[in-house]
Amino acid sequence: YLAVFRSETSGASRILAQRLDAAGNALDAEPIQVAASASSLTNPAAGWDGTRYLVVWENPSESNIYMRRLGADGTPLDPAPVLVMPGNQPATAALGGVFLVAGTHAAQPHFRYPKAVRVRAADGAILDPTPVTLGSYFATWPSVAELANRWAVVWQENPNHYDPRANVIA
Repeated sequence: YLAVFRSETSGASRILAQRLDAAGNALDAEPIQVAASASSLTNPAAGWDGTRYLVVWENPSESNIYMRRLGADGTPLDPAPVLVMPGNQPATAALGGVFLVAGTHAAQPHFRYPKAVRVRAADGAILDPTPVTLGSYFATWPSVAELANRWAVVWQENPNHYDPRANVIA
């Protein structure tokens, strides 16, 4: 298992990962640093394709989603974090040798759309140069899962920017 989390100390922000056994015991003496920045890094998520992990997170000051692949032993497979797409609130899951990374993006703050790109697990290549729009606006907090040899993506969708009522859309 891999737990991913944010650490903020003394003006530095880090995305960390900790490998765990089935009982929840740490497999490494220290967490693995996935990314570090002077700006805030938030909302990390991870997926597993059976061989490697993909860790995704956002830099909210840029409204960008980043990724980094890790081997099963926690070794970084990418020399540095890679920009995946514009957006926030990332989620990811694997299907075969491909990860789907979903997030929400607002060209301007009132209209946030759910979007996704595919990432090849073997080399980290982003397979969709333009993110695919999955639904309509006022979308937040997507979640991705592999379901019956397909990806299932769900998100919260509000009727408008100011209405607290929401539905779960897939």
